[in-house]
Amino acid sequence: MPDWVNSGYETYAKRLKPYYELSLTELSMIKRSANSNLKTIVDQECTTLLNERKQDHYLIALDEKGTEYTTKQFSQQFAKYQENYQGLQFIIGGPDGLNQAVRESADKTLSLSSFTLPHPLVRVILIEQLYRVTSLLHNHPYQALILLTRIHPESLRV
Repeated sequence: MPDWVNSGYETYAKRLKPYYELSLTELSMIKRSANSNLKTIVDQECTTLLNERKQDHYLIALDEKGTEYTTKQFSQQFAKYQENYQGLQFIIGGPDGLNQAVRESADKTLSLSSFTLPHPLVRVILIEQLYRVTSLLHNHPYQALILLTRIHPESLRV
């Protein structure tokens, strides 16, 4: 993973440690080439992902076709999951996504955006949202840096 992904993840993981025991499992992607059968590769990767499932955990697959929540709605769902399960597991697919077997095996499919996002970025967005939800549930003010970027129309010429 790029350094910025690891740094972003670790920033929020440290903030979550007082509340949750976190575990990150990174699985190796199968190499792709111009002649690769992507369906076969995705099926193999998804089988490996499902083999990591903990049966007493609520499994949430991140997928662009999943349910979209506001942060407040997700915090309410998150609280319910915690009451009824030993833990939560999130599956983030590789560059070619998840197959139907994962979507059907998951207890929930969640979309962070209707955009297709690169999986390293999804890791950072997800952990940030988990921190934000935890802040809401524990009535803590959310500490974040606000960054304003101004784009000038003339810089958008193609």
